Amino acid sequence: IVIAHDLFFSHDVRLYWFEKAILFYNDLFIDKDLTIKPEYPHFGTYLWGFFWKISFLDLEYFGRIPYIIIYVFSIHYILNKINFKSTYIKYFIFFFIILLTFKMKWFDGRQDILLFAFNTFIFGFIYELISNNSKKKIHIIGFILSLNLLLWTKNESYLYLITYLLLVTIYIKKKEKFILISGIITIFLVKIIFTNIYELSYNPNLDTFESDFFQHIKSLDLYNRFTQVLIWYFIGLLRNPVLLLSLIFFLILIKNSNFYKKYSYFVLAYITISIGIFSVYFVTKYDFPFHMIGSVGRVFLQFSMIFFIPIFKFCEKKKLV
Repeated sequence: IVIAHDLFFSHDVRLYWFEKAILFYNDLFIDKDLTIKPEYPHFGTYLWGFFWKISFLDLEYFGRIPYIIIYVFSIHYILNKINFKSTYIKYFIFFFIILLTFKMKWFDGRQDILLFAFNTFIFGFIYELISNNSKKKIHIIGFILSLNLLLWTKNESYLYLITYLLLVTIYIKKKEKFILISGIITIFLVKIIFTNIYELSYNPNLDTFESDFFQHIKSLDLYNRFTQVLIWYFIGLLRNPVLLLSLIFFLILIKNSNFYKKYSYFVLAYITISIGIFSVYFVTKYDFPFHMIGSVGRVFLQFSMIFFIPIFKFCEKKKLV
């Protein structure tokens, strides 16, 4: 109902993502002559175009309804990792998370809500694989497939691929490490082969990482840029209540050495992702700080559930939930 009520498209959606959805709606495929940003991944826009086309009323916004379904299901999935004392508590928290994370603009065709969902699934799988030493195929395959969907949804996913590869390399043991690393390498190679076949650019952002990239870095006022990135990083954190609250609670609980030891991989993931965010905004060629002001909110949305499981596992142990 909310999607049908507000049909406004943001600048990036109107210029890049809706264009790709129209291609799929018209039974076309990604072609560098038909789209402004052919290097942008297209899984989310394929969903959009596909469900738009098969909708009974042939209405565009029907194609975006799967975004909400995936979003809601990811929250429900990660809640199932916690043994709540009561179903009422579980669903109170479920609706509370939706209240904190739901904004109409996340469902106008932007791909960030899909990254939120796929990352949330991966946090659940990572928890099972590392904290519970799970050897179940569902967790191994689910992790690889979710990461694969990330890669085909948005280019920021290369940062998440590096992050999760680091976690697997450090924390996973025995044959599961080999399987997961092989899976990560395989999905990355498939992406490279696809890019080569369709003669797309390997560059994740042609506007920033051009031939004069190093010359651009030399021209930057490094101190001023670093200061502004730092300021807007914290502003972005303040604007994301789920991530802010969970980070505060996590920092309080981290005083417990056993707690930190058990969930240190989430800390490493957060630090790696944060370094990636700093690096990209530090070197961006887009107008700054306007680029970061306009985009930092959706960037933080993508991984905002990262500390959910550790915090609620602590509450579960203390019988608080």
